[in-house]
Amino acid sequence: MNNDPIIEEVRGFRREHAERFGHDLQPIVEDLRKKEQASQHEQISPGPKVRMDRKAG
Repeated sequence: MNNDPIIEEVRGFRREHAERFGHDLQPIVEDLRKKEQASQHEQISPGPKVRMDRKAG
């Protein structure tokens, strides 16, 4: 499998962010929500996930 430098960079940022919070999910999520609220980008919700069962055949 080839190492994609962009994927590796994203993983590195994610790893550093998790380390700042001791890999504790609750503070990580709280920090990301604060950043999202402070962002000037439009926030959208993808809505509920709908399960699509595969048809045999």
